[in-house]
Amino acid sequence: MTPKRLRLRNFLSYGEEHCELRFDQLHVACIVGKNGAGKSSLLESIAWCIWGESPRGRNRDVIRQGAEQARVEFEFEQDEKLYRIVRTARRSGNITQSVEFFYWNAEREQFMPLSGNSIRETSEKILRVVGMSYDTFINSVFLMQGRSNEFTVQSPTKRKEILAEILQIERYAKIAEDAKERRKKFEEKDVQLTSHLELLGRELEKEPKVRQDFDAAQARLSELIQQKAKLDDELAQCEKEIEELKQKEIDLATENSRLSNIETREKECQKQIEEQEQEKSILTEKLSKREQVEQDVKEYERLKAELNALEGVAEHYHRLRERLQNTQNQIQLARQKLEQEIERERQSLEMLRKEEARYQNEINRKQEAQTELAQLREKLNTLQDKIADLPKLRSNAENLAKESGTIAAKVQSCKQQMSEIEKKGKAFKELKETNCPVCHSELTPERREKVLTDYREQYRTLKTESDMLNQRAHEIELEIKDIKKAIAEREKNEKDAKEIGNKIARMTSVLENFEHSEENLRETRQTLAESEQKIKVLCEQLQSESFATELKQQETMLQNELSALGYNAEQHAALRKQLNELATAPVELEKIKTAAQNLEKCTKKIAELQDALEQLRSEKDKVQKKVEDLKNEVAALEPSKNKKVALQESLNDCNKKITDKTVEVNSLQKDLNELEKRREELEQIKREKSANAEEIELYKHIEEAFGVRGIQSILIEDAVPTIEQEANRILQNLTNNHLALNIETKRQQQNEKVVESLDIYISDESGTVRDYNTFSGGEKFRVDFALRVAISKLLASQHNSGPKMLVIDEGFGSQDKDGLDAMLEAINVVKDDFEKVFIVTHLDELKEQFETKIFVSKDAASGSRFEVEFN
Repeated sequence: MTPKRLRLRNFLSYGEEHCELRFDQLHVACIVGKNGAGKSSLLESIAWCIWGESPRGRNRDVIRQGAEQARVEFEFEQDEKLYRIVRTARRSGNITQSVEFFYWNAEREQFMPLSGNSIRETSEKILRVVGMSYDTFINSVFLMQGRSNEFTVQSPTKRKEILAEILQIERYAKIAEDAKERRKKFEEKDVQLTSHLELLGRELEKEPKVRQDFDAAQARLSELIQQKAKLDDELAQCEKEIEELKQKEIDLATENSRLSNIETREKECQKQIEEQEQEKSILTEKLSKREQVEQDVKEYERLKAELNALEGVAEHYHRLRERLQNTQNQIQLARQKLEQEIERERQSLEMLRKEEARYQNEINRKQEAQTELAQLREKLNTLQDKIADLPKLRSNAENLAKESGTIAAKVQSCKQQMSEIEKKGKAFKELKETNCPVCHSELTPERREKVLTDYREQYRTLKTESDMLNQRAHEIELEIKDIKKAIAEREKNEKDAKEIGNKIARMTSVLENFEHSEENLRETRQTLAESEQKIKVLCEQLQSESFATELKQQETMLQNELSALGYNAEQHAALRKQLNELATAPVELEKIKTAAQNLEKCTKKIAELQDALEQLRSEKDKVQKKVEDLKNEVAALEPSKNKKVALQESLNDCNKKITDKTVEVNSLQKDLNELEKRREELEQIKREKSANAEEIELYKHIEEAFGVRGIQSILIEDAVPTIEQEANRILQNLTNNHLALNIETKRQQQNEKVVESLDIYISDESGTVRDYNTFSGGEKFRVDFALRVAISKLLASQHNSGPKMLVIDEGFGSQDKDGLDAMLEAINVVKDDFEKVFIVTHLDELKEQFETKIFVSKDAASGSRFEVEFN
C-alpha cells in the first residue's frame, strides 16, 4: 500500500477548509509543529479513513468542535492499482459513520464505485485490498505517540497473532478449520451410521418369528379356500330355487296388474256412462231456448248495418284531425328553427367579439415584443464581445499544461539523479579500502572529503534546479487555475449568448405572426356589425308572428271543415256497445243446431258403454281365480329366500376370513422382503462406514498439517529469524552493540510440556538477559523501534502488498544526543526499504536533520493546517 493523496476536513483539530497532502514528491519527511498543533492528527486520519478507528478509540468523536461533519479522503496504490476511500462522521444525536470505496478506471478516466450494500460489507472489501487489520498496522508500521512499545508489551499469544496476520497465515488456519469442520461432519455421520447398523441388527433378529408366522398363515388360508368352495355349491342350488320363485312372483305380478287394469277400465266405463247421461240432459235444456236466440240474431244484423254507415263518417273525421295536427306541428317547427337561427347568430356574435379582443391584444403585445427584441439584440452583442478571446484562452491553457508535463519530467529526472548521488555518497562513506576503486589513487581524508564535497555540490545544484522547477510548476498551476476560471466565465457567457439567440429567433417569429393583426381586426368588426343586423331582423319576425303564413291559413281551413262534418263520437261508442252485447247470438244459434244432432249420438253411445261394462265384469272373475292359484305356489317356495340369506352370510364370513388371511400373508411376505432389503442395506452401511472412517483419518492429517503446529508454525519459525536479525542489526547500530534481543517461538512449562509462544528476551552489554521494564526509557524506545522497523520491513515484503511506509510519532524525547544521532543513522539505513517515511517531532535539533518538512500550525478560528517545505 503506497499512499498517494490525503484530504481532510473538520477532522479533530483541522477546520472547514479542505487540507490536502500529496505524497508523490515525498520520501523521508519530518512533521513538525507545536504541541497540540495537529501533527499526530494528520497521520491518525489515515488509520481512521481505512479502518474507522483511531488511537482515541473506535467510536470516539473525531468531528471538530462546532462542526456537524468530518470527512477524510485517502488515495493509495496497491498492486499497481489506484484506490480511494472516503469516510465521513456525522453528529446527529449519536456519532454515525459512512464509508465509500472506489477504484481508478483508466479507460473512463474516473473513479468507479466498489462499495458494498452496508458499512460492514464495504469495510470487508477495503480489508481484502489493504491486506492487514488496524491492530497489525499500529503494531508494525505506525509507532504512535506514547505507544511505541505496542508490540513489545503485548502478550506472547497476541504477538503471535499479529505475526500470523503479517505472514497471511489465516489462509492456512482457514484450511485447517475447514478440515476440522469436515472431520466433525464425517464423525457425526459415523455416529449416525453406527446407530443405523445397530437398528438394522435389531430388525433382522425378528426374521425367524416372521417366517414361522408366514407358514402358519398360508396353511390356514388353504383351509378357508376349501370351505368357501363347499358353500358356493350349496348357494348355487338355493339360487336355482329362488329363480323359480322369482318367475312365479313375476307371473303373479302380471296377473295382478291385469286385474288392476280390468278394474280401472270398469270404473272408466261406468264414469263415461254417467258423463253421457249428463251431456244428454244439457243438450235437452239448450234446445228449449231456440226461439229467443233467433230473435237476438235479427236485432244483431240491424245494428251491424247502422254501425257500418257511421264508420265511414268517423274515418273522414280522423283524417281531418290528423292533417290539422301535422299542420300545427309544422308551424311549431318553423318557430323553433327561427329561434335556433337567432341563437346561432348570437353565438357567432360572441365569438367575433372574442376575436376582436384577441386581435386588439396582439396589436398591444406587438409593441412590447419589438422593445424586448431590441434589448435582446443589445445583450447578444455585449456577450459576443466578452467571448471573443475564448479560443485564445483555451490555447494558452493547453500550452501551459504541456509545459507543466515537461517540468514534471525534469523534476523526476532531478530526483533520480539526487537519489543516485545519495547512494553513491552512502557507498563512498562505507568504503573501507584505502585506494579509489576507479582511479586507484590513495584515498586520503582530504581526498575523501573532496569527493563528498563534490557529491554535495552536485546534490545542491540538482536540488536548486528541482526547487526552481517546482516553483515554476506552482506558478503554472496558478496560471492554469486563473485561465480555467476565465474560460469557465466565457463558457457561461457563450451559453447565455446561445440562449439569447434562441429567444431572438422565437421573438422574431412572434412578430411575424402579429403583422396581419390590424387588418384582421377591421374585417372582424365589419362581420360583427352584419351579424348584429341579422339578429335584429330575425327577432322582429319572431315577435310579429310573420312566418309560416301558408301553414296558418291551412290550419284555419281544416278547423272549419271539421265543424261542418257534425260527427258525434259518443253516439258512435253507444252503438258499438249494443252490437258487442249481441255478438254471441249467431254463435249460440249454431250451437243449438249442433245440439240436436249430438243428442241422437249421445243416446247411442250410452247403449254401447253398458254392453262393454258387462264383458269387463266377466273377464275380471276369471283373472281373480288365477291370482289365487299363483299365490299358493309362491308361498310354497318362500323358505328358499331365508336359506339363501344364511348361506350368503356364511360365505361372506368365509370370504372375509380369506381376505384377512390373504392380507396377513401378503404383509408377512412384505416383511420378509423388507428384512431382505435391510440385510442388503446392512452390508451397504458397513461399506459406507469403512469409507467414512478413511475420510475422518484424511481430514485429521490435513488439520494437523495446516494447523498451529503444522505449516503455520513452520512459517512463523522461518519469519522469526529474519525479524530477529533485522532488529538486532538496527539495535546494535542504535546502542553501539550494547543491547541485543532474542525471540523464542516455544517455551517449556513447569510440567516440561513445550507450548507455542513468541517471547522476547533482551540482553545488555554483559550478555545478561534482563526484564524489559529494568531498562531506561531511551533503551526501551530503541528496542521498540528496532522491533517495529523489522516487523514493518517484513510486512512490506509479504507478496509486495504490505504498506510501503513507516510512521514514527514522537518518542525521541527520551534519547540523549548520541541516541538521537544513532536514531537518525538508523532511519537513514532503513529509509530505502520504504517508499514513505514520516517522523513526527517537536525537537529542533532533530527536525533540522531532514530536508523535507511538513510544518503544522493551528489557528483558534480556522483550525489546523500544514505546509510542505523542500530544502
